[in-house]
Amino acid sequence: LNSPSHQNLHTHTHNKQKTKVTGFVASTIPEISMLVNGSIQYGGPFNDILYGVPIGSSKIKQIDALRRKLQQHCKHKDGSGGGEEGAIHVMVDHPSQVDALEHFVASTSSSLSIDDDDNAFSVFLKIDTGYHRAGVPCDERGVQLAVRIMESPHLNMKGIYSHW
Repeated sequence: LNSPSHQNLHTHTHNKQKTKVTGFVASTIPEISMLVNGSIQYGGPFNDILYGVPIGSSKIKQIDALRRKLQQHCKHKDGSGGGEEGAIHVMVDHPSQVDALEHFVASTSSSLSIDDDDNAFSVFLKIDTGYHRAGVPCDERGVQLAVRIMESPHLNMKGIYSHW
């Protein structure tokens, strides 16, 4: 146990820093729900979630309810309204998905008295980088969709997502 190799291993494991996970990708509504509930139960470790498939209009209302639940928890978890930010990001790869998100936000904004920042969806643009697996093509169509997302008052462009 006192050999040099054991001491090096022992020192190495004690000096290692812990890695903090900063985001999760979920491909189903139940997975997102599990992460949101886990964040609430355990104090916020799962509060940055990407819905990892392009959003369908039938899922927007469910995603919205879960992201509001997460935002409320993160804002009020310390009792002062100053908790960590929580977000559920959605993915788009077609103009019809942008249309559906904008319509949903516009229709709920008038019925809810909430901040525009809380109401806007955080969006990743899914692009096809040449493998033709999924996403909007990496050409003028992709640029136009990115610009449309960035100019929307109802959407916040978070980033670009691709399979390579």
